[in-house]
Amino acid sequence: MNIMDVVKYLRELARKCHLPDTAGDELAHLRAENALLRATLDGASQAMAAAPIWHTQHRVLGEILSSASRKLAELDAARAAQAAPRQQPAEKALSEI
Repeated sequence: MNIMDVVKYLRELARKCHLPDTAGDELAHLRAENALLRATLDGASQAMAAAPIWHTQHRVLGEILSSASRKLAELDAARAAQAAPRQQPAEKALSEI
């Protein structure tokens, strides 16, 4: 038996006996975790790239709604001012209470 036979025998023995290779297992675990983190970062990057569009649309819609709310308040105030002279003095006094 020469040295090459011993090496072959040890390799076969290692294949048959599953001894946990902690360094290899840890490396595989880290690679899988790294792949998951990269996929998460890619997804977050895509979401962030789309965010300015949605943010702008949300801001514009908020401004439109705010403007419409102010305009409705002005119209309600104007309607109340127009209705005030038509009220009887007693009704006016009651509405101010």
